[in-house]
Amino acid sequence: MIGTIPADVDAERFSNFLLTQKIENMIEQSANGEWLVWVERDDLIDQAKSELSKFLSNPGGKQYEAEAKANQLRKQVEKKQRKLRNMFVDFRTSWRQPSQWNFPLTI
Repeated sequence: MIGTIPADVDAERFSNFLLTQKIENMIEQSANGEWLVWVERDDLIDQAKSELSKFLSNPGGKQYEAEAKANQLRKQVEKKQRKLRNMFVDFRTSWRQPSQWNFPLTI
């Protein structure tokens, strides 16, 4: 967790901005209404904290209007994941029993 965003500020706007900066993140609402900001990669925490402090000082800045680009990035990731799922082969179910066992043998 890199910090919180007050309830009256658009946290999704910041999440979209982070995604366009190639910082995968997640936001969730706490019990008191604030938004908790989580970053997935530890090596990007310092950069994300810096961006959060800039955002909190000016949440209405034009640089944070990144919804369209973020949606495009999400679609690309989804398409890539779908492609990877189609390439997955479950050998437990795809390999058949030897064909000799399909027909009974009588003498």
